[in-house]
Amino acid sequence: MTELSIRVGVVADPAPVLRELLRLLLRHPNVELCALQSRMPDSHDLRSIVRYFPEDSGIPKPSLTDIESISENCHAVFLCLPEGESAKIASDLVESGVHVFDLSTDYRFRHRESYSRVFQREHPTQEAQLQATYGLPELFRTQIRGAKLVALPGAIPTAVVLALAPLMKQDVLEPGRVIADCKTAASGLVSHPAAGPSFHDANENIMPWDVMNLRHKTEIEEQLLRLAGEKVNLTLVENLVPVDRGVLASCYAQLHEPLNSDDLTRLYEDFYGKESFVRVLGASPPPATKDVHLTNNCLLGVAVEDHQLVIHSALDNFGKGSAGQAIQSFNANYGIDEVIGITGGCKLHTTPEVTS
Repeated sequence: MTELSIRVGVVADPAPVLRELLRLLLRHPNVELCALQSRMPDSHDLRSIVRYFPEDSGIPKPSLTDIESISENCHAVFLCLPEGESAKIASDLVESGVHVFDLSTDYRFRHRESYSRVFQREHPTQEAQLQATYGLPELFRTQIRGAKLVALPGAIPTAVVLALAPLMKQDVLEPGRVIADCKTAASGLVSHPAAGPSFHDANENIMPWDVMNLRHKTEIEEQLLRLAGEKVNLTLVENLVPVDRGVLASCYAQLHEPLNSDDLTRLYEDFYGKESFVRVLGASPPPATKDVHLTNNCLLGVAVEDHQLVIHSALDNFGKGSAGQAIQSFNANYGIDEVIGITGGCKLHTTPEVTS
């Protein structure tokens, strides 16, 4: 028996999600972190993130992005880059045999038309875009296993899709509009400081943010279509709330026929019963963001009256909403127990060697 050791690189700009990702990678028993690279070290100094870790933590010295060195030395790479930047290097990495886990928006859309509509330009690597696997293990675990390019979902899409997936698969909703009212932490906007609100705007305040967000709306609708087999009309509202971390999505829909709370809870428990990170709470009390703080959990609360139902979905935007889900998808990709490196666990021993 040989111990599975996966050589991992990270290409990133400084951001809170990078700190979270490094923290999880360093604790992962099957990961050897061998590269930390930046696109433009002169203007984006990764030392602002690395300084949070002890000198003997094992984080490599930051360097300029070098695709050739990653291809030669890494089995897998995580990309934590602004929109449009991952697409410049992902295809070359995939072609070299490296498994790519992209935390940006570049590969989340299944169709060329979706990307073009959202960003008003063609995707630079359309073939790779169509081959990317959506990194939501609870729904697409089989497709993630061994995939060369995994596109990690956004935090709000994760919360909404997990909230609605059992209903989509069971076809119990009335055709028409689904409403998702989402509260999101200000930390989710740190990667876009030029467009984001100031501390003065966010503090002691609740404010609508990016109303009818086309990027998130399109991402969610594509995945709901994939699950339901027919288009779902989504009304998406996002509100910025003055908390450090967390997303709470409240989803409203109409049922074909009345279900009581026990039946609805049972439907969700049957769907997610074997999952490590999705918990169904039933009708009361509903989940809150403090319940998922610093975890990779998504908590679901279900409530129904006659034909009207409400699903509450809470997660940590740096956990299940980004870095935690990236590690979970990485584990699923390599056939490792998905909780390893996230909630602790033992080292996996496996017979095959890791190959590039």
